[in-house]
Amino acid sequence: MTSKENLIADALKWIGWAWLAIGLLLGMIHFTAELPGDPAKNHQGLIAFAYAAGGVMWCAIFLGFSEVVGLLQGIYNQGERKRMPSSALKQKVKEKTPYEIVNEPPYDYEKEIKNYYFTHNRFVDSIERTVIEDIFKVKIKGEVEYIELGGFKPVVLSEEAYNKLLE
Repeated sequence: MTSKENLIADALKWIGWAWLAIGLLLGMIHFTAELPGDPAKNHQGLIAFAYAAGGVMWCAIFLGFSEVVGLLQGIYNQGERKRMPSSALKQKVKEKTPYEIVNEPPYDYEKEIKNYYFTHNRFVDSIERTVIEDIFKVKIKGEVEYIELGGFKPVVLSEEAYNKLLE
């Protein structure tokens, strides 16, 4: 999962493990208890098994819900763009050389950018990574554009819009 955890998923996980422990504990207590009357008619083993099986079943249900909530949190986290505070971003720009800040984008991002411009009958000369994640600098016939890939479809940003993001 991503770096952001979900408290609901954690709580569901703990509840699931608690159900398992309680079910197994009640099963063992009932199985080892000496009940009055005929042991053959008490169905002690069957009732103990029912407690244990119930604990296992509820544990599985709660762990399953916990996993679903965790996966949904991961999907949500993928949609968020990771940004640094502007002061930290400016400090990072000052400390690093241009080569360290701007380098080649990953292949799948490069492919997505080139396909986007190809559908608009434009051909990309070069693509460079910027200091903001999911925003790339694209050169087309000497002109510079910035494109953001963080959403459902690419968004072209002007240089002014990009500079505002840096502030």
